[in-house]
Amino acid sequence: MANRISRYRCDVALAMALSIGALNACGAVSGFEDSDADESAVSLEQPLIPGAAVTQHVGSLHLPPGEEHAVVLDCPSGKLVGGGYSWGAAGGGVRVYYSAGLDNGWVVAAANLSNTQSKNVDVYVQCLTGTFASSAPVFSGLTTIPAGGNTVAQVTCPAGTILAGGGFSGSDALHVYQNIPKLIGGTNTWVVGGKNKNSFQSITFQAQAICLSGVDGGATVKNKRTFLIPAGDEVTVNSSACPVETLLSSGGSYFSHGTSNTIRSSLRTGNPPVWTTTLVNAEPAGNSANLGVLCLELWQ
Repeated sequence: MANRISRYRCDVALAMALSIGALNACGAVSGFEDSDADESAVSLEQPLIPGAAVTQHVGSLHLPPGEEHAVVLDCPSGKLVGGGYSWGAAGGGVRVYYSAGLDNGWVVAAANLSNTQSKNVDVYVQCLTGTFASSAPVFSGLTTIPAGGNTVAQVTCPAGTILAGGGFSGSDALHVYQNIPKLIGGTNTWVVGGKNKNSFQSITFQAQAICLSGVDGGATVKNKRTFLIPAGDEVTVNSSACPVETLLSSGGSYFSHGTSNTIRSSLRTGNPPVWTTTLVNAEPAGNSANLGVLCLELWQ
């Protein structure tokens, strides 16, 4: 995607005809269960890299009524480790169907579902500085969702690399209801749940992992779960901070049940940093919000 209007904006024509191939080429909540539960663990026996840090940068995406566009937000320094997005007030009106890494930046593509009101989406990129690490995106295979159906895609990093973040890529009919790091079979894995909003034809999508190389260390997946959130309600969940001398690089969330729920925001906030996500419970019953974050331990 060589033709960028600015550091933060994709070419409009590409945004309107967005495809996986094109992009590859070109408030805290009280009452938590399982607070601070670790799914994976790394050793703290090695000295950590002095000066290593994860910084977050923000750009914006403007969506006129009924339109869809994309933005690329580059890391001004350091290496890409993750990204996220956030939009508007409570409720829907926006469908984010692409939130993934590209080169050393983060792409967000979204559709404005309103034919009368403009929408704005904030776009975030997390960048690792103070190391000689490199990062690269790794995609899952193409996963097919039948018309009106839903399924899950997952991806892991190659041996010898470290999962630092992740996301998803698809077409404008993709509704993502799960986007989170998990420990599966002893391996840190990025998991994405997608629903096909198209009722007459199948679509494909992919999960993406951002994988670090050129540095020793590992990552811990930390989880948090809320008590039941009533049907129709929206909840904002903050993770706990990562342990001292580790770096919060990325995170994600999902509701325990259902495929119609909306992830309205997913970003890093605060100092010390936490991962903050807002979910809308569109199911007919109460639901528990689940949050997962990645804490990096990087050695000299």
